[in-house]
Amino acid sequence: MSTIAVPVQDALPFDFGSDVLVVSAPVYDEQARQADRELCQHYFAGWCSTAFPVDGTQAEHSGTTFADFQAASRRLAES
Repeated sequence: MSTIAVPVQDALPFDFGSDVLVVSAPVYDEQARQADRELCQHYFAGWCSTAFPVDGTQAEHSGTTFADFQAASRRLAES
């Protein structure tokens, strides 16, 4: 069996040390979550009233596309 010798590395590239604090904003916060919930609820309510109208009349279109609904529901499912 052969062994490959690797030189020892003193520090990682881009090692900034312990005195640097890295802070990042949350990717999907509660405000975005609530907006997605409302979008999904609005879309679903519009769909239900169109598919199953209570008084026999068509409801107004919600203005939300199915693609928007799918994207919001995926984000909610992942969080």
